[in-house]
Formats: sequence, C-alpha cells, structure tokens
Amino acid sequence: MSRQETAHGPPVRRLSEWSEERLRAVADRYGTPLYVVDLDRVAANYRRFDAAFPEARVMYAAKANTGRAVLETVLAAGGEIECAARGELQRAVAAGADPNELRYTAVNPPAADLDYATALAADHPGLTITAGARDTFDRLAERGFDGRAAIRVNPGIGTGHHEKVATGKDAKFGIPSDEVVAVAREVAAEFDLVGLHAHVGSGVLHDDLDDHCRAMTTVADLAREVEMAVGELSFVDFGGGFGVPYRPETTPLDLDHVATRVREAVGDLGPRVELEPGRYVAADAGTILTRVNTVKESPDGDGDRGRRLAGDVRPSGDVRRLPPDPERLRAQPAVSPRLGRWALLYVRGRVLYGPSGRRAGAWRPVGRR
Repeated sequence: MSRQETAHGPPVRRLSEWSEERLRAVADRYGTPLYVVDLDRVAANYRRFDAAFPEARVMYAAKANTGRAVLETVLAAGGEIECAARGELQRAVAAGADPNELRYTAVNPPAADLDYATALAADHPGLTITAGARDTFDRLAERGFDGRAAIRVNPGIGTGHHEKVATGKDAKFGIPSDEVVAVAREVAAEFDLVGLHAHVGSGVLHDDLDDHCRAMTTVADLAREVEMAVGELSFVDFGGGFGVPYRPETTPLDLDHVATRVREAVGDLGPRVELEPGRYVAADAGTILTRVNTVKESPDGDGDRGRRLAGDVRPSGDVRRLPPDPERLRAQPAVSPRLGRWALLYVRGRVLYGPSGRRAGAWRPVGRR
C-alpha cells in the first residue's frame, strides 16, 4: 500500500468493532482487569499519519503508550520515537530504537534523567536533547554535555481537548517567544543547536485547528528569526498530539485537510518539519477488560432511582500484563472500555470511561437502563 493510499484512513474504532469472542477468550485465559492492544491497529494508525505528511519526520510520542510491544510495532512500521523521560528512553532502546535517532525532551527533568540522557548521548552523539529552560541547559553543561540540543519554545497559544493540556498558552513549558533568540545565541555558544520544539496542546481536532495552526506559524516565524541570528537549524518540531474523537458524534480528523492546513501554517521553512503523534497512534488500538463484581441502584439528581452503577474495584497492582500472543492481542495501557447499559466503571479504584466517551473524575451518570 502506498503512502498516498494509506492517507485516507477509517474513522476511529469503537469497542463495538472489536471481536467480543476474542476479548472474552483472553479475559478467560488471563483474568481481569487487563489491558489489551491490537498491534496491527497501532501500525495502521502510524502509517496512515505518516502517509499524510510525506515531507515531515514523524516521531511517535512514547508517552501515549510506552509498552515495549507498541514501541517495537512503531519501529517496525518505519517510525522513530520521541521520549520525555528516562524510562521512555530506556524502553525505546530496549525495543530496538537506535539511540542516535532518539529525541529526549527534558521537562523539569530529575537529576537521574539528565545523568542517563547525557551518558547515552556520550556513546550515541546523534541523540538530541531538548530543553525548555536556561536552568536545564546549565545542568546539561555541568554534566559535560555539549552535543545536539534543541530549544523548547512557548508560542503563547494553547490548544487541545482540555484546558489542562493546552500547554502553549502560558509559561509552564518552554522559553517565552520574546526570549527565544537571546537564548538561542547562548545555547549555540555551548552546544550544537540543531532545532526548535514547541508543544501547544493535546488531542487536537478540527475545532482546534485554527489556534493550532496559528501557534505553528508563530513557531515557524521564530525559527526564521533564530536562523538569522545563529545560522541554519536542522529541524522544527511541532509537538502536540492530534486527537481521536471520544464521543461518537465528534468528527474524526481528515488528515488530508489537516496536512494542507499545516503546510499553509508553516510556509516555506528551511528546517525539516517534525511531528509527534501519540494519542492518534495508540488510543483506539487499546481497551481494558474487566468483570463487574458490584451493582447498585442510585438516585439521579431528580431523586429517580433509575440509575445503576457498576463497579470493579481492585488494588493498583492487580492490572495484568499479557505475554506475547500469536493473535497479536497484548496487554498495554487502555482507552474507552464500553459499559453497555451500565453507567460507570471503577478499575483500580478510579473512574475510567463511560459509554459516552467522556472522561469522568467522579461518579456521574453517563448512561441509563
């Protein structure tokens, strides 16, 4: 299948499209609760996204699912991996990634993370370390690192499916845009400055595209200013994940349209464009299986006892991981279990997802008998 042919993918997959027979079989074999991932779906999602952006480098954001089988699948599909923590670097290397091709984005990094990353870079100088604070660059220099570095910038615009992940609109992450050129001069004097990086949110869908593309234009313009000040960059990494619709009525991303908007936003940019899908690759490839062990009646806000709550409360250590399975169903982190008639589900003592696809932070009705 060609890159162009894979650009038009199917809509997000719902749990109703999974094989109930196969899910029941693995639940019976391994017990519940357990996480399950369809690795063929992981590969298909990655290839579809990659096909829509043939001119870009597409790196899987490991934070979306760090399961080794998932990382191996992405690598086998021709992908590369972006990591945000020491454990993600370690898992990527264990999965077979070339450390010279890895990207490590240091977000308020613990000392142990910087120790590991700089030691890995000493043996594999192709590893790029991204930092979003002068302090972090100072800590890298203290460890003797002078290799490939990128600056995480804050464009002042945040987008995404929830305000908690709209990370580009304040100074929580990244160098403020009005300081980027000055910081670039400092970084270029001590390191091999190869790129810029920005993260403007997570779960971006069509309603978020205007702001998302506006942020991308801001970052592209910053890259041009930096190149005028310190010389050519190798890449500009437009981080921030494109999303999947948790609600059935939400329109899935039209990747052709998204790609067109991204090209228009970036314009004629010298450095290579890089993108970091995570949720788009992993979300609808996984589910969680559990068995209801408690059912009770509970009144709704009007006093009507027509609501039923289903529960499966387990200690956090009870979630099982499956060994390799020839049917290509393996246990990994989960998304959107379907509850059918039931209103809510507790797993490991916390609420996950109800049939409406809304993430719940406490008991709330999302379905009725």
